[in-house]
Amino acid sequence: MDTLKVDDALVPIQAADLDAYHELRLERARASGRDRAWLAAARRAFDEYEYPSHYPPYSDVLATGSGMVWVHRYPTPTAPDKAAHWKVFSSEGSLEAVVELPPDYELMWVGDTLTAGVKVNALGVESVEVRPIRRIAGPGD
Repeated sequence: MDTLKVDDALVPIQAADLDAYHELRLERARASGRDRAWLAAARRAFDEYEYPSHYPPYSDVLATGSGMVWVHRYPTPTAPDKAAHWKVFSSEGSLEAVVELPPDYELMWVGDTLTAGVKVNALGVESVEVRPIRRIAGPGD
């Protein structure tokens, strides 16, 4: 396989995304003990910084031993659901399936019938989890 055709549209970055990002950064700075002058300077810097206009289309790619390629759609914070969406391509480059995984499951390995990943619970504790691959429907089903 030389080329995968993945034509997903770019997702524009919204003002609300930037506001949420700034608030998260400022909250972390407050928690670490930064003073008001530092926080004010950070706000000014946020206003002056030129951010990209769109999110990247993809964030991860994994290949199986049998030549299948899994491509992860970039998880935008404004997505209506937080599930992780992966496109699965054959070794010839054709789209075989679209897979949805829970947002708290970081896919680390893909076999022919199983996946392995790291799951984070509500307390932030990580554990390794193995999940079967269950084909429900492919792109033409």
